[in-house]
Amino acid sequence: MTHLGMDVQWTLEDLLLKLDGAKRWGQGRAYYSLATGVEYSIYDFNGSDGQMGLIVEYTRNNRSRTAPPTIYNNDLFLGVRWQNNDVNSTEMLVSSLIDLEKNSQLYKLTWSRRLNDYFKLDLEGAWLGAMSKEEPIAYLEKESYLEASLKYFF
Repeated sequence: MTHLGMDVQWTLEDLLLKLDGAKRWGQGRAYYSLATGVEYSIYDFNGSDGQMGLIVEYTRNNRSRTAPPTIYNNDLFLGVRWQNNDVNSTEMLVSSLIDLEKNSQLYKLTWSRRLNDYFKLDLEGAWLGAMSKEEPIAYLEKESYLEASLKYFF
């Protein structure tokens, strides 16, 4: 099996352009995969020292129907990242992954903040919206969750 890939990132002021591509052959039918997107950063958001990033990415691959399934075959990722740029490293990401063929949707929220020199609080949640029965993760449709963790550093 041979796998050839590339990662390209280009930063233009507040705009980040990303491209990840790969081609694999020698084990079954050859296929390619692609992930490309942009992230635009807005600094001093809402009069604070914070930063907001607007993210749009597209993923595509052309694996055969007999290949192991993947959820990234023709999808759109939308996200908003907020970083407070404070001493506590407060940050949040709200995102959505939308399957453009089957209209399945996955929503995710992550939030974290250091409470002091020893403790950090993390929150993470995921909700599977309209889910096609053809999706490889369709069995998780009723498995939405919200998780909180308190980490201790020494």
